[in-house]
Amino acid sequence: MNEYALTFSDTGITMTAKEYINRRAALVGQAMKINKKFFPRCVKAKLRQIAKLENEYRGTDYETRKNELYKEWFS
Repeated sequence: MNEYALTFSDTGITMTAKEYINRRAALVGQAMKINKKFFPRCVKAKLRQIAKLENEYRGTDYETRKNELYKEWFS
Protein backbone atom coordinates (compact mmCIF):
# COMPACT_ATOMS: atom_id res chain seq x y z
CA MET A 1 0.00 0.00 0.00
CA ASN A 2 2.97 2.34 -0.33
CA GLU A 3 1.43 3.82 -3.45
CA TYR A 4 -0.96 5.78 -1.21
CA ALA A 5 1.75 7.19 1.04
CA LEU A 6 1.95 10.55 -0.78
CA THR A 7 -1.18 12.55 -1.39
CA PHE A 8 -1.69 14.26 -4.69
CA SER A 9 -1.58 17.66 -3.02
CA ASP A 10 1.94 16.81 -1.82
CA THR A 11 3.13 15.97 -5.33
CA GLY A 12 1.23 18.70 -7.18
CA ILE A 13 -0.28 16.17 -9.60
CA THR A 14 -3.92 16.53 -10.56
CA MET A 15 -5.99 13.47 -9.70
CA THR A 16 -8.16 11.90 -12.40
CA ALA A 17 -11.65 10.59 -11.70
CA LYS A 18 -10.49 6.99 -12.08
CA GLU A 19 -7.63 7.51 -9.61
CA TYR A 20 -10.02 9.12 -7.13
CA ILE A 21 -12.51 6.26 -7.44
CA ASN A 22 -9.78 3.63 -7.01
CA ARG A 23 -8.19 5.34 -4.01
CA ARG A 24 -11.56 5.94 -2.32
CA ALA A 25 -12.65 2.34 -2.95
CA ALA A 26 -9.41 1.07 -1.45
CA LEU A 27 -9.85 3.20 1.68
CA VAL A 28 -13.51 2.22 2.10
CA GLY A 29 -12.59 -1.45 1.69
CA GLN A 30 -9.89 -1.14 4.32
CA ALA A 31 -12.28 0.61 6.71
CA MET A 32 -14.94 -2.05 6.20
CA LYS A 33 -12.49 -4.84 7.09
CA ILE A 34 -11.70 -3.27 10.48
CA ASN A 35 -13.86 -4.42 13.40
CA LYS A 36 -15.17 -1.05 14.59
CA LYS A 37 -16.37 -2.54 17.88
CA PHE A 38 -12.81 -3.27 18.97
CA PHE A 39 -10.85 -0.76 16.85
CA PRO A 40 -12.93 2.43 16.53
CA ARG A 41 -9.86 4.68 16.36
CA CYS A 42 -8.53 2.75 13.35
CA VAL A 43 -11.86 3.13 11.55
CA LYS A 44 -11.91 6.84 12.35
CA ALA A 45 -8.38 7.18 10.95
CA LYS A 46 -9.54 5.65 7.66
CA LEU A 47 -12.58 7.93 7.61
CA ARG A 48 -10.29 10.93 8.08
CA GLN A 49 -8.25 9.73 5.11
CA ILE A 50 -11.43 9.47 3.03
CA ALA A 51 -12.49 12.98 4.09
CA LYS A 52 -9.04 14.31 3.18
CA LEU A 53 -9.19 12.61 -0.22
CA GLU A 54 -12.63 14.10 -0.90
CA ASN A 55 -11.35 17.50 0.18
CA GLU A 56 -8.47 17.25 -2.28
CA TYR A 57 -10.56 16.01 -5.19
CA ARG A 58 -13.96 17.65 -4.74
CA GLY A 59 -13.04 20.62 -2.59
CA THR A 60 -15.54 19.69 0.12
CA ASP A 61 -14.99 21.00 3.64
CA TYR A 62 -12.82 18.49 5.51
CA GLU A 63 -14.34 18.89 8.99
CA THR A 64 -17.93 18.77 7.74
CA ARG A 65 -17.33 15.67 5.62
CA LYS A 66 -15.39 13.97 8.42
CA ASN A 67 -18.28 14.51 10.84
CA GLU A 68 -20.78 13.25 8.24
CA LEU A 69 -18.74 10.08 7.76
CA TYR A 70 -18.48 9.55 11.54
CA LYS A 71 -22.27 9.82 11.88
CA GLU A 72 -22.82 7.51 8.92
CA TRP A 73 -20.47 4.80 10.17
CA PHE A 74 -21.08 5.00 13.92
CA SER A 75 -24.84 5.50 14.22
